[in-house]
Amino acid sequence: MKLFGKRSKKTATVAEVKPQEVEEEAVSSYFSSDFKPPSSTAESKEDKSHDIEKLLAMDPSELNAKQRRVLKRHKKRQGVDDNDADKNVVTKSTDDGDEQQQNNPEVVSEENDDKDKDEHSDKSPEDVNTESEEKNETEEKLSLEEVASQLKGLNAKERRKLLRKLSQTYDEEFLAKATEASKKVAAHNESKQQNTNTATESEASSGDFEIDPAVADIANQLKDLNSKERRKLLRQLSSQYDEELLAKATDVSKKIAEANEAKQAQEQNQKESKKRKAEDQSTCTEDKNNSESASSEQPKSKKKKWKDFSHLPPEERERREKQRQMQQEAAARRAAGEVSTRHPLNSERRRANRRKPGKAGKIRLMRLEKKANQGTLRAFNASGYEMRRNKN
Repeated sequence: MKLFGKRSKKTATVAEVKPQEVEEEAVSSYFSSDFKPPSSTAESKEDKSHDIEKLLAMDPSELNAKQRRVLKRHKKRQGVDDNDADKNVVTKSTDDGDEQQQNNPEVVSEENDDKDKDEHSDKSPEDVNTESEEKNETEEKLSLEEVASQLKGLNAKERRKLLRKLSQTYDEEFLAKATEASKKVAAHNESKQQNTNTATESEASSGDFEIDPAVADIANQLKDLNSKERRKLLRQLSSQYDEELLAKATDVSKKIAEANEAKQAQEQNQKESKKRKAEDQSTCTEDKNNSESASSEQPKSKKKKWKDFSHLPPEERERREKQRQMQQEAAARRAAGEVSTRHPLNSERRRANRRKPGKAGKIRLMRLEKKANQGTLRAFNASGYEMRRNKN
């Protein structure tokens, strides 16, 4: 019994590989007379978009943007008018082609430019100038109307803000016209507001908004109430009266509330203006008093007496003059905040020695320290620590 037998390996039959015969390619030499570049020889790779005869034979609706541009340049070179070409294209094109041309922005922009050029070439320069002036006038009118509409519902501050923004885009003449328009609009708004205010005041003073006596009674009840109390009263009256009467009563209450709010706002503004005036006057008086007190508190500068150094010898005079100059320089350095590392002057040294405490001063400091220590001990013994210690 064989545990480990040999495997019979199958050997593949080695087939003879015949070398393929490579055909010799006839490559034309660069220096030969019949040499052509590869771009001219590759006729199959030519771009169809540059074949003008094929493009002219094609349907215009099937052309893309590049092919249309190529045709247009070809027609310009040939001297064909753009108008005739456009007419031919329109007659040949279908509805689908028209939609594609409209959707393509390049074609639309080119056609518009050509039309504008033809129109300008047909007209005289005087007609063009008159038309441009008329266009400018209409544009100015439109812009003024737009500015007036923007300024219609604005107050004075917002109007000035808008005019400052417009000053960046428009000239001074236009802004002057816009300001005039804004003034007219402001006057119109003010007159409207005055009319509405007078109407509301007359209605509020009369109090007779409706002929119905029930509504008049409700209006008298609502006259001096705030919004919360007014709503509460209307909820109570909803069980007694019908909806129409309550709707009229609510209208009356709204008008009364608006009149009351306007009065309250006016009174508040008057109070605030009075407060501001009083504060301004008080600040002015305080400033005056402070200035007067500062002027009175400023001490008069004491003039140093002139000293006679005639009795001193010249060496002592020079020493004192030098010392005085050094003191002035040191004072200037102290005022400037400079730290001097030099040795101090004699006067500064004497002043420092004078500030050092002597024997009596040291004794006084010791007594003060002792008193402070006694105070801390008393605070510590306030809870009876020493008493308990002595008992134990």
